[in-house]
Amino acid sequence: MSSAITESPQTSDQIEASLPESSTEGAEEPYQYTIENNVLTTPGQKRFYASEQCGEARKALEQMVRSASYNTDSTYFQGNALDFVERHLHYLSTHPGANLAGYLSNLKLMTNIKRSQVPPR
Repeated sequence: MSSAITESPQTSDQIEASLPESSTEGAEEPYQYTIENNVLTTPGQKRFYASEQCGEARKALEQMVRSASYNTDSTYFQGNALDFVERHLHYLSTHPGANLAGYLSNLKLMTNIKRSQVPPR
């Protein structure tokens, strides 16, 4: 008969202490990350947020939010700390192989409001 494992939730310090240490200086190990505001951030995500690609994506996403042509409001994510722009930047940061132009194009198609439904300004 197997016994159920019951462990108390670990703090971020306990999680970091339980991970193996890097074997070589400067090499990126899969366990190298930081916890900032209880959000796990990998080195790849940090590189994305510091890149020009992130700036381009943020600019395009903010333009979509300002435009009345796109529905960027979400009832599903209400109360979530991440807004439309941050949610999609987070996705792009965790999927480095995503084609930015294709992602934004598809996002615009999915959120586009038909001209007959666009409220007058």
